[in-house]
Amino acid sequence: MNNEKIRQKSLSAVNNSIFWTVILVAIQVAAWGGFYFLVTEKVARNYAVIFQIVVVILIILMITYIIIRCPHNSYQVSWLILLALMPTVALMMYVILRLVPGTGHLAAKVHEKELVTALHLTDSEAARHDLSFMNNKYVGLFQYLSTACMYPTYYGEELTYFKTGEEALEALFEDLEKAESFIFMEYFIVHEGDIMDRLLDILKRKADAGVEVRLMYDGFCGLKLPKRYCEKINEMGIQCCVFSPIRPILSSYQNNRDHRKITVIDGKVGYTGGFNLADEYANLITRFGYWKDAGLRITGNGVQSLTAMFMQMWDVAADWHTDAYMHYMRVEDNPMPSNSIIAPYADAPENNHDTAANVYCQILNVAEDYVHIMTPYLILDERLRKSLEFASQRGIEVSLILPHIPDKKIVFMIARSYYPELLKAGIKIYEFTPGFLHSKVFVSDGCISTVGSVNLDFRSLFLHFENGVLVYDKEIAGAAEEDFQDTIAKSERIYLKTYSAFPLYKRVFGRLMRVFGPLM
Repeated sequence: MNNEKIRQKSLSAVNNSIFWTVILVAIQVAAWGGFYFLVTEKVARNYAVIFQIVVVILIILMITYIIIRCPHNSYQVSWLILLALMPTVALMMYVILRLVPGTGHLAAKVHEKELVTALHLTDSEAARHDLSFMNNKYVGLFQYLSTACMYPTYYGEELTYFKTGEEALEALFEDLEKAESFIFMEYFIVHEGDIMDRLLDILKRKADAGVEVRLMYDGFCGLKLPKRYCEKINEMGIQCCVFSPIRPILSSYQNNRDHRKITVIDGKVGYTGGFNLADEYANLITRFGYWKDAGLRITGNGVQSLTAMFMQMWDVAADWHTDAYMHYMRVEDNPMPSNSIIAPYADAPENNHDTAANVYCQILNVAEDYVHIMTPYLILDERLRKSLEFASQRGIEVSLILPHIPDKKIVFMIARSYYPELLKAGIKIYEFTPGFLHSKVFVSDGCISTVGSVNLDFRSLFLHFENGVLVYDKEIAGAAEEDFQDTIAKSERIYLKTYSAFPLYKRVFGRLMRVFGPLM
C-alpha cells in the first residue's frame, strides 16, 4: 500500500464516528476509574471532593447553557441524555462542537457577506403580485424568503428538472463548454474519477481561454483526495478553494459542513440539486446499487441569488474581500413576466431562520391535495414530524420515498424508527429498492416544488450550509411528480407489518439511537 492510500485511510479512520465513539467511551471509563481511585484512596479524599465539586459545577453550567442557547428541543434532549449517561464525554464534545468560537465566528462571517450581497440582489414584487392571482396561498412563503432571509422572488425563465444525476451532469458539461465570462462551482463532494477528469479538462480549457473559473469543495473531501489536490487544481489555472479543511481536533467548526451544490455560468445559467462531482452520481461506479438523484437548471435573473450564495461562501473560505459583486450579479432590468415564479434560497447554521425547515413545513401546511417527498435521510425534529402527521391527518396525501440500500447504517436504522408513528398517521412510505435514493425533492398540488441539497435530517436542516430553489411552475411540478411516480414504481411500499418484520435488534437499536439523532 503506497503512502497516499495510507494517509487517506488514516484520515478516514481518525474521522470515523465509530473511532471517536470508542475513544470517548474509553475516556469516560478512565474518568470513572480515576474518580473511583480518588474516592477509595484515603490520601486523595480531599482531591476527590474537589473533583466532584468541579464536575457538578460544570454539569450545572452546561445544562443551563443548553437550555438557554439550544433553540431546538430535540437538540436539547440529545445533549442532556448524553450528559446524564456520560458526563465527561458530553462535556468534551460540547466544548469541541458548540462552545469553541469557530462555529459562531464562521456563521457571523457568512451573515456579514449575506448583508453585503443583499445590497446587490434585485427583488421582484411584480412576480409576487402576479403569483397572488395564480395561487395566493404561496405568496407568504415567497415573501418570507425575500424579506426575512434576503433571497428575492424572480420570474422564472427556462427551467429544467433532471430525474437523474447522469442527465444533470451531461447538461452541466454542455453548458460549461459555452461559458464566456466566469464559472463558479461549489460542491460538498469532489472525488477523483471520470467525472472530475472530464470536468477539470473543461475548466482548464476555459481558464486558458480567459474565463474566470472558481471551484470550491468542502474540506470533508480531504479524507479521500490526494494530498495537495487543491494546489494541483490551482496549478491548472483554476482558482480552487477548500471550505473548512478537516484538521482532527484542531478544526473549531468541523461540525458545520458546506453541503451546498451550486454551479453558476456567466451569471446566466445556474444548477443545483443532490448530485456532487463524483462518479457514483452518474452511476459510473456502483457503491450502494443504482444511485438515484435529481437536479434543477435555471436561467434568468434567479441565477443572481445562486451567484450571491457562492460568493458568500467563497469570500469566507478564501478570504476574498471582493467589492466587485455587481460585475457578477448582472440582471435584466425588465424581465418578461411569466407563469413561473422562483426563489433560490440558502440556509446556514445559527442564522435564527431555519429557512429550509420553514419552506418544507409551509408546503405541508398549505397543501390541499398531496405532498410527495424524496429524501435519503429521515431524522426529524418535533415540529417537522408534527407537520407531516398533521398534513396527513387533515386528508392530504403525504408520501415519502427513502433508500432501501443505506449508505450509513446507523442513520438508516434511525430513519426507519420513525416509520410506525408516520404510518399510523396515514403517511405512505416507500423504499427505493434498486439502490440508494439521494434526491432531495418536495412537490405538492401540481404547482409548487423545491429541489436542492437539503435532506430531511437534523444535520442538513440545522447544522450545515445548504441551498435549494422554491419553484412555482406547473411544468416543473409535473416533471417532479412524474419522477416521483416513476420512482415509486421501483420501490417497495412499507406497511406496519413490513416494519414489524425488520430484525428486532435493528428496530430496537434504531429507536434507542434516535435519541442521539440530532447529534449525528
